[in-house]
Amino acid sequence: MPFFLIIVLIIIIIIIFPELPKFGESITNVTVPVGREAVMGCIVEDLGAYKVAWLRVDTQTILTIANHVITKNHRIGVTHRDRRTWFLHIKEVRESDRGWYMCQINTDPMKSQVGYIEIVVPPDILDYPTSTDMVAREGSNVTMRCAAKGMPEPKIIWKREGGETIPVGQGQEVSSVDGSVFNISRVSRLHMGAYLCIAYNGVPPSVSKRITLIVHFPPMIWIQNQLVGAFEGQEVTLECHSEAYPKSINYWTGDRGDIIAQGNKYEPQLVDNAYKVHMKLIIKSVSASDFGTYKCVSKNSLGHTDGSIKLYHVPEFVGPIKNVTITVGREATLECVVDNLSTYKVAWLRVDTQTILTIAVHVITKNHRISVTNSDKKTWFLNVRDVRESDRGWYMCQINTDPMKSQMGYLEVVVPPDILDYPTSTDMVIREGNNVTLQCVATGFPTPTIVWKREQGEPISLSNGEEALSVEGSVLTITKVNRLHMGAYLCIASNRVPPSVSKRIMLIVHFPPMIWIQNQLVGAQEGQPMTLQCHSEAFPKSINYWTRNGETIAQGLSGKYEPVLIDNAYKVQMKLTIKSVTISDYGSYKCISRNSLGETDGEIKLYHIPKSTTTTTTTTTTTTTAKPFSTMTESLFTISPSSSTFQPHKKSNDKKQNGKMIKQKQKTKDKQRPPTDFDNDNKILTETQSSYPSKEKGIQLRSQKGGDTRLQEKKGKLSGSTGRLFNQQQQQQQNLKPEK
Repeated sequence: MPFFLIIVLIIIIIIIFPELPKFGESITNVTVPVGREAVMGCIVEDLGAYKVAWLRVDTQTILTIANHVITKNHRIGVTHRDRRTWFLHIKEVRESDRGWYMCQINTDPMKSQVGYIEIVVPPDILDYPTSTDMVAREGSNVTMRCAAKGMPEPKIIWKREGGETIPVGQGQEVSSVDGSVFNISRVSRLHMGAYLCIAYNGVPPSVSKRITLIVHFPPMIWIQNQLVGAFEGQEVTLECHSEAYPKSINYWTGDRGDIIAQGNKYEPQLVDNAYKVHMKLIIKSVSASDFGTYKCVSKNSLGHTDGSIKLYHVPEFVGPIKNVTITVGREATLECVVDNLSTYKVAWLRVDTQTILTIAVHVITKNHRISVTNSDKKTWFLNVRDVRESDRGWYMCQINTDPMKSQMGYLEVVVPPDILDYPTSTDMVIREGNNVTLQCVATGFPTPTIVWKREQGEPISLSNGEEALSVEGSVLTITKVNRLHMGAYLCIASNRVPPSVSKRIMLIVHFPPMIWIQNQLVGAQEGQPMTLQCHSEAFPKSINYWTRNGETIAQGLSGKYEPVLIDNAYKVQMKLTIKSVTISDYGSYKCISRNSLGETDGEIKLYHIPKSTTTTTTTTTTTTTAKPFSTMTESLFTISPSSSTFQPHKKSNDKKQNGKMIKQKQKTKDKQRPPTDFDNDNKILTETQSSYPSKEKGIQLRSQKGGDTRLQEKKGKLSGSTGRLFNQQQQQQQNLKPEK
């Protein structure tokens, strides 16, 4: 029961005595520039029927109550947001509005809190006691002042108007000076100019005032080039720089003191810049009488001064330096000719390294190969002994005039060609039908040109079927090489710097034996001497001999036979002389050729001619080619007299005008080749490297399947009578029926 009464009592108290209003948060102070609107906020919770008022604390003036403005100040206003946030507005604030303001709730007792309105004022420079433009004599002391007002109190800084530094003594310079007073001790012309007094207090905008400091001083002249050189006919300009304030009167005088006026020959010019004057005297065309001393004069109310310039005849180069081209190891001389040198000096320099080589007659560089000589101080020679490739470059001949005069010449160092052992090819051995590449690499400067030639002057067969006496390029490629390519080749390197050099490269082509016979039918009478002939081609060199009935015919056998071999590089002419033909000598003879790559033979038939009949030789031609021991395969090829290359050829049974082509069966032995042939290969190769194929008439060979080979001469073809003779011999054989 008592607990229930307590709850009821609490409810009655809440109804009779509701919760009092309270401030939600503190008032935030406000800072506002003069002339703007200030707004201060006050947050009140649970205002209920209570009212909010704004007061000015220092004057105890009620400004607003609730929504009503009480003060007569028309700049005061009040607004609220949901009766919770109450705003005090002050339009066009003045410095007098600065102070504390109270937000008050009419509770009992009263509740209140205060906030501060800060009124800031941008800086403003006062005309007095701020300095105005000032004039001071050089060497005196100067004080400049600058006064400003504002809230907060402004700070003062001094700067030069053009951003130049301010001299402050003891050789120091600063970009700005702080403080309302700026003192300059012993003012000079360098202080002259416009200064800015700048006032700022963090309230924009900052303000400044321009104060011009004018310094009076007598004229002063300075000359950059007191010695000016020129040559006759040249246009030259003499220059002086004058400083004076008040502004000076400026003019030029000659050797005799007379003032130089504007005219056809002279053109005086003045360029003003504050207290500085740039004086120019242009002499349009210098003559011999113009060389001498000139004066530039400056005068003002404080004094006068002058400066002298001497115009002299400048040294001149007589013609350009001739470029020099020299072979490495020789001595090079560069020549520089100078006129009117007088007391000036000539120096030689290496341009790319900026190295001084000589000055006058003295060698400066430590390079012992450098020397200098001169003739009457006019012609100066730079000598470089034992020149190297590193000496190549530009060299400068320089005269120490002001401005400096110089000219350059180029030293070109050339190097004769030199063929490198590597990767240049050496002697090569290759199998017929393969491709071969010969390479030649050479050094030198300029870069050498490489040309390939045959040592004996024969044309080089190219891959496109053409022939050339020479081929240019570092690489010589021969496709499907054949025996006609065999021989010595010269790789010749030249670059117009003597001597040209060459390297001899021997190309050895290996191929199996081939035999061709001009006369396969030979007739002879008894007792008559007779010579049978075969032609063999092979490399490595072949073993060549004659057989009859399977037996080898040796030298001096019964004194009847005399075999003779005539070598010419890879060609062998085989002759078998029968000193006195007997009835037993008639029959077939074979000429055999073999090397490590194969073996072949050819057959000649010797028949009987009765003594009453004139000796007749039937001319036929056949060619047989050996089958290699390795594969024993038959090759089909054509040797073209124009291209010297092998080409596939179809089988043909055509008859030729120079006589009937007689098929000769090619024999290939399956048994192992004699060891002596293989053992002698190296010896044969060595002998061949010093031999060169002789230049033969072009011969066309046509190889048929089955091993038969036919030959036709390209030049000096067999006459048509040869064919007729062959037909007559056939008829004679039928009529005479030669004895066996």
